[in-house]
Amino acid sequence: MAHLSTINISHPFHENYCANGTLMASRFEVIASHVDGLAQRTLNHAQKLVNMMNFFNPDSELSQLNKAAKNQWHPVSDTLFKVLCIAKQLQLESKGVFRVDFEGISKKPNGQHGFSLKKHNQVKLKTDTILNLGGIGKGFIVDEAFEFAAQNGGQDILINAGGDIRAKSTSHPWKIALLNPYKKDVAFGRIDVKNGAVVTSGTYAKTRTENGKNHTHFFNSKTKQFIEFL
Repeated sequence: MAHLSTINISHPFHENYCANGTLMASRFEVIASHVDGLAQRTLNHAQKLVNMMNFFNPDSELSQLNKAAKNQWHPVSDTLFKVLCIAKQLQLESKGVFRVDFEGISKKPNGQHGFSLKKHNQVKLKTDTILNLGGIGKGFIVDEAFEFAAQNGGQDILINAGGDIRAKSTSHPWKIALLNPYKKDVAFGRIDVKNGAVVTSGTYAKTRTENGKNHTHFFNSKTKQFIEFL
């Protein structure tokens, strides 16, 4: 898992340029320089996106879409349509390995195409399809938060959602440390980021138990099984 190593930060920032909270069960950190209060506004914007895409909140826009009549077109917001377009493109490029459409509570991919999109933000789910954006939501929200901060005057920007990081610097690069999974207080490497992103994922941080076996959080949509620990 990547994380921001506070020991190595080369940017001294006033507290008005920093904000943090808990979003998507992860620590969410924002640094946005040159505009007082922008970091908190960016964090608030990210929270709105989380609320919109929250699979477990029955009042979220995503949940309302999942409960809507199947095989009919339904209008959605610009933002939800945007993330669904990206998800559809990733599904096509990965030849179905990446999926956000599942069959009811089984959590298995629903056929070849569980949902359709058309212009004017229209979405149609086929019978029994539910959408879960857990595989794309965090990265999408990090990107949207970054763009929000940049468009509102932020100069040096860092968005860190529990290891999903996007950053830009106008001076010295951000120094991103990579955790050693066996010694979590020790970094085994460092990446300097001037304008880019760092994202890692590992089996040591997220696990699940099913039928007495330990599984990773990685789901193989081809075999329709969670990947077991080696």
